[in-house]
This record gives sequence, C-alpha cells and structure tokens, in this order.
Amino acid sequence: MVTPIISLEVNSLVNYKELMRAINFIKQQFFDSLSNELNLIRVQAPLFIPAGFEPYSGIYTEGHFIRAYEPELTATHSLYVTQLEWEQTILIKDRNIEYLQSTVRKIFTSLKKVEEELVKRYSAQLQCQLPDQIQFIHSEELEERFPKLTPREREISITKEFGAVFIIGIGYPLPKSGQPHGDRNPDQDDWSTQNCDNGYRGLNGDILVWDSTLDTALELSSMGIRVCPKSLELQSIIRGSWEYTKQLDYHKSIVDEKIVYSIGGGIGIDRVLMWMLRKRHIGEIQVGIWPQEELKAHPEYLQ
Repeated sequence: MVTPIISLEVNSLVNYKELMRAINFIKQQFFDSLSNELNLIRVQAPLFIPAGFEPYSGIYTEGHFIRAYEPELTATHSLYVTQLEWEQTILIKDRNIEYLQSTVRKIFTSLKKVEEELVKRYSAQLQCQLPDQIQFIHSEELEERFPKLTPREREISITKEFGAVFIIGIGYPLPKSGQPHGDRNPDQDDWSTQNCDNGYRGLNGDILVWDSTLDTALELSSMGIRVCPKSLELQSIIRGSWEYTKQLDYHKSIVDEKIVYSIGGGIGIDRVLMWMLRKRHIGEIQVGIWPQEELKAHPEYLQ
C-alpha cells in the first residue's frame, strides 16, 4: 500500500495549507520546465494570438473546463478539468516520427525533473517512480502483442511493464480488429500519415505513466503533430465529415496552407498533481461534483 504524500484529514487546516503549497509547487515547476524545454510562453489574454511566432517557439495556457458530456465520473475522471494546452510551430520537414519522439522526451524530462524536485521537498514521504526513459510503442504493435486484450487492457499491461510509455498512432483503424486504439478528431492530430517503412500510421499519441497508488496506467497527455492538407482530407473522409467540413474556414485554411505547421497537445494538470502527490482520487486535489454512488464509495477522499 502506498501512503499519500499529504493526508488531507477532516478539518485539518495545517494539512490543507501544505497540500495547496505542494500543488502550487508542482504546477509552477512543471510550467517553467516545460516552457524552457519547448520554448513556449504562457498566454493569459487575448484569446486570439497574433501571427509571427518563429519556428520552434509557441504558447501554452492553463485552461479550466467543464466536461458535461463526461460519460462516467470516477477516481480519474471528473466534470471539472484543468488542462495545460500548448502549441509549438514547426517546419514541414519536421512532420516525422523523429520530431514527435524528440518532443515527447522533452515533456517526459520536465515530468521527471519535477518529480525529483518534489522528492527533495518531501524526502521522508516520497520516492521517485518514473523510469530513466520513456518507452515508445505503436498501437499496432500493442495489438499484435496483446491480441486478446482491449485497448485499455493493453495500455495497463505495457505501462506496468515499462513505467512510462508513449503509444503512437491513435485514431487510425488497426489491421486486426478494424477499430482504432482510441477515438480522435479528424481535424487536429495527424493519425493517418505513414511514419515508417513498416506501414505504421500516425504522428500522434498518448503519454501514460504507472500509478502505483491506484495500481493502473494513468494517461497524462494526448498530443501530436497537427494535420496537413492530405491527412486532414483522408481523416475527414474516414470519419465521414469531409463533405461538410471542407467548406469551413478553418479547414480551408489548412488545405490552402495558410496555417503554420505545428505540434501540440493537452496535459491533464489534475492528473499530474494526483499522480505526483500519490492521491487515490482526483477529487482530493480539485473541486468537483460527484454522483451519490461516488461519494458513498469514497467518503474518506470526497469530503
């Protein structure tokens, strides 16, 4: 059993203050490290950013969202979501698997640095859990390796084995099942471009880490190189939306190459905090609205 780094007891103002300090420490350390690794600046306003960012620079923001469509509220899913959204400009020559993996390694480096600093701060309560490197594997390889498992079960198996993985190519139908590893919009990440000689597709994926507290794989980020004119059309045709979306200004701008090439994604800050603080429920580090069955199942966490 893993003891939470900070146990938030009922009516314990001291523990509450320390929890808030820990949350602020993690967020500030991670934001600073990620912005340095990817050459990003934080934006607060305006919401519409002027053009002119040079290649290999970009922006990030801390978004606060209500996901009213969330199908299930659990220890790792809530209506209220805090998300770090980031975007970095690239050149057309960077639309390849090597650049994707290089960027993933930089994000992983930021996570590892923050974990190490947190361990120094709470050395009596916490130990580092991230491996030295993140493992890359394609969703098609996962299907070949675990043909009888569901996509979620494959994620759990591979993440438990390596500690931290990036699953490449999420969105394109897999050859054996005919179904994608996970659902993705057709007009954001590029999940259809062939990325190597073996025919694997996709320039996107998910970062997962092993959560020893919950004894499962925890997805921290979904990201990828953004669509180009060819992949936008192909993916929209696969999803059956091209006849409608090809008339939209945004899609026209991609087809006419008026929008800069980029890579970007979202990082679930609530999940990063939950994982780093070894919490058993996301409701321990954020405000949330929970159904009665969830409140009854976790009275010690959802006070």
